[in-house]
Amino acid sequence: MLKHVRIPKQSELHHWADFVELRCLVDVDGRFSGERLLTAKKQGIDTGEGVAEAQDQSETDAIDQLLGSDGPQLGDLLVDFGAKADDDEVEPEADEEEDSFGRSAEVADNLDNWAKRIFVLLGERADSLGVAYPFDVDTPGMTIVSRDKDDMRRRYVFFLIASSLGRLDASPQARVPAEFERVSLQLLRIMLPVPFEIDHFGTAGRGGSRFDGGIFDRICQLADVLNGAVLCSRDTFHPKDNGDNGLDIVAWLPYADPGQGIASFFCQCACGIEWEPKQAEPAYNRWRRYIDLASPPATVVITPQYFRQYREHWYVDEEVSGILLDRLRCLRLTTETSELSEYERSVVEAVWKPHPDLG
Repeated sequence: MLKHVRIPKQSELHHWADFVELRCLVDVDGRFSGERLLTAKKQGIDTGEGVAEAQDQSETDAIDQLLGSDGPQLGDLLVDFGAKADDDEVEPEADEEEDSFGRSAEVADNLDNWAKRIFVLLGERADSLGVAYPFDVDTPGMTIVSRDKDDMRRRYVFFLIASSLGRLDASPQARVPAEFERVSLQLLRIMLPVPFEIDHFGTAGRGGSRFDGGIFDRICQLADVLNGAVLCSRDTFHPKDNGDNGLDIVAWLPYADPGQGIASFFCQCACGIEWEPKQAEPAYNRWRRYIDLASPPATVVITPQYFRQYREHWYVDEEVSGILLDRLRCLRLTTETSELSEYERSVVEAVWKPHPDLG
């Protein structure tokens, strides 16, 4: 039984949009409102549950600058959004769009406008994903209602759970990272069809991957399939190091010759909240210490986070490097024939049901 959905400690509005979705899933009536969001926010402020985590210096400077600005207003944007069905050509003013989302929106002039922004983001998700989105959203009324279940919506909820590790009880999430890595490989096979070859390099593929053994053994095997050269030695790593060195999945286009210059992708699967630093882990600037390749691999990070603001723009452009597959892109790669594993279904069913004790 799920006992708690913790209030986000992060200020980013997309985390709070996830919180609203989770609370809707577990509600006895399958709905959640802006009024209840404000109540939860105020309770978090009173109890300290939602107190923001410590920021590094650069983030602190940015927030200090935001605190010196006038709080952005959403009234006109909500009117435009409500009229969107009648006038698809409506566009927000450039300054209005910039102020209503992203970092500037995290410092709200009052909690009512803060809640409105979150429901605008939820409405954006509904528009982007259509029938695959598990909720009906009334943006002006600030209400969200759970839809009937199907497999596309279950896949969305699984991504939502995978992005919320640490906010849920441990029981329904123990194997989620490994399962998310399995799903990520499935999606990469859709994005990079045959003749590309794709395989697990990380621990989630143990027993079924061509890359086997300790980390040094797998680096040697990786160099072999990519026609590269190994630059490290077994002594580079701890004798018991069976990790993945920040590389979860490898994709490459094989050729029937020993020549260098193999097209390849190094992929990291990043569950939970702290996905951004993991963008550096599969990057060739880091891996060139271990393996020499004539053609550097493209870096791919796959995260279940819905890292979006208005009109599907990245929540913050500067925080994205390389190729990022977030929840929106992953859902768009998911096809109606994509199969959910029994574990994936069980995790979703453990969360997506009424939990009377959560209120």
